Amino acid sequence: MSAESKQHLHSDSNWLESVIADLALWMNESMPSETTSQITGCGAVREAERLFASLHEGRPSLMVPSATAGMLIAMRAIGLGAGCEVIIPAHDWGATLVMVQTLGATAVVVPNRCYVQKDGAGLLSHISAKTRAIVVSHLGEGVDTAAIRAIFPPEVLVIEDCARVFGYRFKGHPAGTAGDLAVFSFGPGKEPIDIGEGGMVVARDWGLWEHLVACGGHPIRQMTAGIAEPHPDALSLRPHPLAAVLLAVRLKQWDVSQRNDSPDLDKRGSGNSIDGTYDIGSLARLSRKRITSDSAGADAVGADTDNAGDYAL
Repeated sequence: MSAESKQHLHSDSNWLESVIADLALWMNESMPSETTSQITGCGAVREAERLFASLHEGRPSLMVPSATAGMLIAMRAIGLGAGCEVIIPAHDWGATLVMVQTLGATAVVVPNRCYVQKDGAGLLSHISAKTRAIVVSHLGEGVDTAAIRAIFPPEVLVIEDCARVFGYRFKGHPAGTAGDLAVFSFGPGKEPIDIGEGGMVVARDWGLWEHLVACGGHPIRQMTAGIAEPHPDALSLRPHPLAAVLLAVRLKQWDVSQRNDSPDLDKRGSGNSIDGTYDIGSLARLSRKRITSDSAGADAVGADTDNAGDYAL
């Protein structure tokens, strides 16, 4: 390519060329004969979900438009709403807090250090009769989700935020297979798969997966999933069909052996925290939400919440 041609390249050339190549693979390879549709969940949507499940110990998976949408669907599927409490880490992606508040539930924010205490006492002390779920985030130090699941009562569901850890393992198991639900992202900058925008929610069993579809899927998708009486009030949050094609192709290309190139979560130190987290207290202050402190007082909000007290939002 001449220097003059390079000067006139469109700024999106590299990205679009990779998209075109993936679309060509989908057209030329032996792929499902059914038409791709975000309404029915067929074609590339079904193939992406099947491939993702195969990489996560067979756990049923639901493709969603983004990890944020996935977190909303996951929380709604387990019945979160007014009067419910959700334990969340003090440093996390802000959408976790926003989704809790969107559903009218209360976020009980605890220091991240509580998630890595061996006896779990720091987390168990925050359980109340209203606790419905706990969100485990892998944005910083790897968290032993299986240990947390073991010490929490079964009625408190564990949701893993796996937005940045697709491909990682923890103690020999794929990240996102130790809790009840797990949310993954394929959005901008995500490794090893970035399709522009997209997400996946993984469920521990088909019964919980059906709740995901009933709460988040289009009524027709609900019917194709075997739900006899579709819920018309479902969120109907659907992935773009082209995003499903890109994800299906890239999952098909992604070799499970590539996991060996990524460190195990249990070997990633706390000093390797991934950028993009928020101090939840500061975020709530910016959104002008009222904060009620249960130990340290309002002065702790916006400070170093790993050293400050715990509070509810």
